[in-house]
Amino acid sequence: CVARLPGVDAARARVLDVGCGNAYTLAWLWTEHGFRHVVGTDYSPNSVAHAEAVLRAQCDTAGLARDSYELAVVRDDATATQLPARAFDVVLDKGTYDAIY
Repeated sequence: CVARLPGVDAARARVLDVGCGNAYTLAWLWTEHGFRHVVGTDYSPNSVAHAEAVLRAQCDTAGLARDSYELAVVRDDATATQLPARAFDVVLDKGTYDAIY
């Protein structure tokens, strides 16, 4: 779990979830583990729209204000990313975890 990585401070670490899909991992990191700088990407505009709806609902349920920190989903292709190099402290691909376990 990212929350247990040595040297990772949830309040300051910038986390990228590549291919975030429904954004449940982003919401989980945000609501359950206190990560406050979390960005998800997906190449599908439908997934990005769904992920935004999930994050809104999760934040509303938890009473967390998204605008006070960074919680976002952006459309991006991981094979030709438009995100700045070295902008994140932790990069995840939950889909890989799903395939392995």
